[in-house]
Amino acid sequence: MTIILTDPELIQYLESQAKAQNSTIEHIIKQALIKPEAPVDEASAPSHQQLDASDHADDMLKRAMHKIYNMARRYWQSVGDVDRANMTDEELAEKFGRFDENGIPRFKDELPDEPPIGSGAYIVKMIEGTGGVPVETHLEGSEMDDILHAEFGDYLYQRMMGNNDD
Repeated sequence: MTIILTDPELIQYLESQAKAQNSTIEHIIKQALIKPEAPVDEASAPSHQQLDASDHADDMLKRAMHKIYNMARRYWQSVGDVDRANMTDEELAEKFGRFDENGIPRFKDELPDEPPIGSGAYIVKMIEGTGGVPVETHLEGSEMDDILHAEFGDYLYQRMMGNNDD
């Protein structure tokens, strides 16, 4: 099976973790999803036997988030932040934002208001800032190529230079 990662923040985080552990990204993902690295209360993660088939997706999400929260807890334990390390999954679900570009777990209120350049959120914000893409518009592939080649490069250059008069 091939998995394609498109979130630049996740890719950067996985690459930094793999480099720090002298390992591969595949190993980091396997480590995070398959086997716990530290003794953590796994009782809060529900088992498949307790859930019926309709709850399978929710169960998978809870398990994945539980693993992510455990990674954050291990970081906080390593730096001596006992209060954060002792937070429950429910508490973290309300407050946890993401891992930053240095692999440090951050709460939502610690994250910058502006999404990181190159992230999916940044692209959405840029599209919204230009008025969005009209839904009723239908362009052929060749027409889109013509527009991108003719206009987007100049537009992007002007934005980068700080000329936002458009």
